[in-house]
Amino acid sequence: MRILKNQKLPAEKSYEDYYVDFSEQSLFRLLNNIDSIEKTIISDINTLIECYLKCSGFFKNKEKEYYLNSDNEYIYSSISIIHRDCIIDFISPIKTNTKMKKLKKEMDSFGNIKSITIKFQDYNSINFDDFLGKISLIISNSYIALKQVFLDNFDELNRNVFSKMYGLLEGKLKSSGKSIYNGRIWFFISNSEFGVYFFDKNKINEIITYYEKNQHKLYSPFQLTIWLLSSKLPFDKSLAKQAFIHNKVLTLPWNKAKYLLDAPTIFLAEYFLYNSDDYSAHTLFKKRDYFLIVGIPAEIKADVIPIIEEIKETLYDFFDEGISVWSPYIKSLKKIIINYNYEVALEFLTSIAAKTIHEYSK
Repeated sequence: MRILKNQKLPAEKSYEDYYVDFSEQSLFRLLNNIDSIEKTIISDINTLIECYLKCSGFFKNKEKEYYLNSDNEYIYSSISIIHRDCIIDFISPIKTNTKMKKLKKEMDSFGNIKSITIKFQDYNSINFDDFLGKISLIISNSYIALKQVFLDNFDELNRNVFSKMYGLLEGKLKSSGKSIYNGRIWFFISNSEFGVYFFDKNKINEIITYYEKNQHKLYSPFQLTIWLLSSKLPFDKSLAKQAFIHNKVLTLPWNKAKYLLDAPTIFLAEYFLYNSDDYSAHTLFKKRDYFLIVGIPAEIKADVIPIIEEIKETLYDFFDEGISVWSPYIKSLKKIIINYNYEVALEFLTSIAAKTIHEYSK
């Protein structure tokens, strides 16, 4: 028995299936259950494996956890996730002298799995190329649905707070012939204790797209986006505070950031987004105990800072309008629980602190 090419199996979940599942959760519940979502996807892959083998003529020996077909071919299957690679092994306990083959597919995923590797020995009844296609489709469907639900529900974070500022800046860059820098300038808002980045829906979409196209081997675009959106940066240890004190744009290598080990999630998310050896901070002004800061990769500051200065007064007016609804925005962000592998992050961050930043690649 052999599954026909493109044959639909009962265990294959569609984009619509995942969209309905994810949309039943509030945004905050979605963001706080990243691990649970990834485990569900792995469970769906396991279900598809079992279904695929069954449809290929294998049945499962429940006591010994292997599959057997009418030709007495035995097969074990296992799944592991290593550095965001979903590794699926198909091993025969009796084909010990048969060389293992491998198929691999890279994916620009929103979620944790960014590649699939299938290791196997030949079985006449199993089309592993077709199987790889079905697995990649499940992963693609799930992450596309997750991203869409995330964007659809982004209004729960009161995204209209200060949204005029990004529109003003993007229009000004375009009129100045500098539209190439749109998507490389970010607003950061802080009080005397801590600050967070502000993004409207368009900006979040840009950031997700950037993370998807520049996949990191340890952290998914979804994870990095959540960190960037909700992690708090201590103002006392920020470059922005020094920029305000000295009333000028300041630049610093990433490995000299004072908050590197105190706020690891925001540091990692920034570092991968800025994609530069150095970063610059420009604290534009203070209003009602809040500071408006512009963060940029250092190499573009000479081109963009004069343009930002030209619209500073209008930015102040828009900032003043948004302050009244800033507090609810902060309360919304506090509902998000920050999760990350501290040991892995600490090892990576310590390495950055000990060596020059250019030695590290994604």
